[in-house]
Amino acid sequence: MKYDWYQTDSYVTVSLLTKNCTKEDLSVNFSEQDVVIVKEGDARDELHLRLFAPIKPQDAFFKVLTTKVELRLPKASTERWAALERDKQPVSVAISTKNWDRISVEEEEPEGDQALNQLFQKIYKDADENTRKAMNKSFTESGGTVLSTNWNEVAEKKVEVKAPDGMEYKKFEH
Repeated sequence: MKYDWYQTDSYVTVSLLTKNCTKEDLSVNFSEQDVVIVKEGDARDELHLRLFAPIKPQDAFFKVLTTKVELRLPKASTERWAALERDKQPVSVAISTKNWDRISVEEEEPEGDQALNQLFQKIYKDADENTRKAMNKSFTESGGTVLSTNWNEVAEKKVEVKAPDGMEYKKFEH
């Protein structure tokens, strides 16, 4: 029987992952250091948990849900359990540290629209005040179809929309 568990200061909750189980199919016995669960039905299944620390068996209970059976085990003390079962304490793992600053990263060259956007951002960033004004005005007035860097060309008149080749510009009406 598969299970998962978590704890608070006062309880340990064990979730037995079993579907379509009824209360009649289960036999659960709580004692201070052990919990024994027997599931009858299509196939008999048994789980014996040798608990890490004592519980209050008189206050323990279980609920049967559609996808699991939940056991609620009140702790006899508020200590944190290192594991659910006393024989299965977690093994300490040596942690290695890696100097991530020493790893070099090769940057990938952008492609397509990303490369084009990067190019425009670089032009805008490195441009003088008039070139930036020209880029903003031409892009805004043309609805994003024209991008000029020549302020003398766009300063005096409205920049007209230029639809891409083979396309036709239609004004949207509300």
